[in-house]
Amino acid sequence: MRSLVAWLEHFASIFSASGAWTSPFHLKRDSSAEIRVRNGLWHLIKLNGNADKCMPPSVVLLWLATYCALPAITSLALGSSTFRRRVVAIRRRYCGSLDETHTMIVSIAGSVLIQIAATVGTGRILQTNDHSAILGSMVLLWFSRPLATPIIQWLTLVNVTEYLENSLEIARVDIIYGMVSVAMFGTAAKVTNQKHVPHPAQLARAGSALGILHFLFTIFVLAVFAFVIYSGNAEPRLRVTDLIIPRSKPSITDIILPFCHSSLRFTACWLLFAGLLFTNPTAFCPEPRTMKRILALWLFVEVLDHFWRMLAGRDGNDNSDVASNSDVTSDSGSD
Repeated sequence: MRSLVAWLEHFASIFSASGAWTSPFHLKRDSSAEIRVRNGLWHLIKLNGNADKCMPPSVVLLWLATYCALPAITSLALGSSTFRRRVVAIRRRYCGSLDETHTMIVSIAGSVLIQIAATVGTGRILQTNDHSAILGSMVLLWFSRPLATPIIQWLTLVNVTEYLENSLEIARVDIIYGMVSVAMFGTAAKVTNQKHVPHPAQLARAGSALGILHFLFTIFVLAVFAFVIYSGNAEPRLRVTDLIIPRSKPSITDIILPFCHSSLRFTACWLLFAGLLFTNPTAFCPEPRTMKRILALWLFVEVLDHFWRMLAGRDGNDNSDVASNSDVTSDSGSD
């Protein structure tokens, strides 16, 4: 009798929650589907370093927000054109001027390699909490974290002239770096492709959908760039220069388009991580000491990345300065 009452109470709760009648014969099947989703997402982030003292998912998300704030702060401190020109002047003194197109390609490629190496290092640090954790899973998880690109581009509005060049470089690097995360988005989408999933897992499903959309949009943008470069122009080098080197007089699209593109991935990653963590609160359990070591690593990486792009990148805004001075001279002459 008690089991019958319990079954009726459970049936009533399903009816009241969904607002529509649900057949009791599907209860077991729906429950097993949710279990499959939980288990599938569990294996994506499994890190049982100290499950008895596992930090709550909200604390892990707070650490991720701290990792987003770090590059934003270093960009404000080291990303201004004035500071970059001073560093480039030192490089010119010993190495002379460099070809802008080639150096920008080398700069972006080197920055991507720095980010990848640091991501693998982060995976190794996480693996110290649980030696049974798969290194590839930890590395892929870190590839899929929210990047601070839209925050940096929003902060560019503080002084567009000073910070636009640095923010566009970071956007180009993050476009290439972030494409790896499509593997995590695709796996999460496959796991959550069920009729009934736990409510937190619906966040991961929404995030994976946005992440895949962002990847497809990125492929489209890169295809358009390739078409523009190889469209039969008599001087394709000029087109490459226009795409890689920021223009002396940027338009509003130079800020809005990269911001919208990076914000799509930014939202997808937050939804993905929230869904993964809240679906299995004890699946990802790094120690606070581990998170601090990761913070120290990425502080070093951000500083190294900025100086690398300054030393290996373009010579600066000297040409644009000359152009602006000539504009001022012509204006004063016409007056």
